Amino acid sequence: MRSVNFTEKESVESLFRGSIYQNTHLGWLELWDLHEANGSVWLDTGRKSNYLIGLQPVNNSIIWLHSFYSDIAPGEYPLAQKIRELLSPGRHSVYTISSHSWYNKLLEKNNFHSYDEIIEMESTALNIPAHNASDQTFEFCEDLSEEIILQYETIFPPIWRLNPAESNCALRTSSYKLAIMENHQIIGCLLADFADDNCHIQRLVVSPEFQNRGAATAMIRKMVSDAKENGVRSFSVNTNRNNSNAVHFYEQLNFRIQGKQYPVYYRYI
Repeated sequence: MRSVNFTEKESVESLFRGSIYQNTHLGWLELWDLHEANGSVWLDTGRKSNYLIGLQPVNNSIIWLHSFYSDIAPGEYPLAQKIRELLSPGRHSVYTISSHSWYNKLLEKNNFHSYDEIIEMESTALNIPAHNASDQTFEFCEDLSEEIILQYETIFPPIWRLNPAESNCALRTSSYKLAIMENHQIIGCLLADFADDNCHIQRLVVSPEFQNRGAATAMIRKMVSDAKENGVRSFSVNTNRNNSNAVHFYEQLNFRIQGKQYPVYYRYI
């Protein structure tokens, strides 16, 4: 196996376009972003097929398999063994998201186990609670910085945190950015993307000490008002099935789980 370099970009771009991770709203980084973000992109050329493996470290023990591609059905490909060859010595938790049945089978053959599931929720008629007294203490700001995004990433569990490269990409590519403040202090933020008359919520977070006081709902209310001015007719969000608090919050706003569901697998390697 060998690392792909930038001079080979054209020769491997077609492989990456077929990657299991090329799904809308499932990842921030593309192939060359990953290559530049302390990750590794490896090409394994066999007798009958090419395999593209992209790994991105979250920390010393957590690794995301952010892309995998085979130009034929992978069958008995020893994926876990190949990943072990690429990683530094030690124990690593490797996570990956699947969107194809053949990839599910490959992961299971390599002793990956189900960890969670990413679900897509949608609504064409959000049910936003009326303003309340606490709303009067909130102020909004659209001047978000990468430092603010990274600060709030620490609220998420380690495997779901955006690293600096992902935060930069999120800030750069999100068409709607909003921070909420109380007493001139930022207490939460929201990133969303307006496209094709849909608004997709990319990131929504509130500081723990300010949660359950209506800040998240206030940001959603502001976003919906601005979105409708831009011709948006539907709203969507991805969340984890195991995150019952988030699922309940969005269901209260009239989001409903749709057919798109993506299993998350992991394995200690």
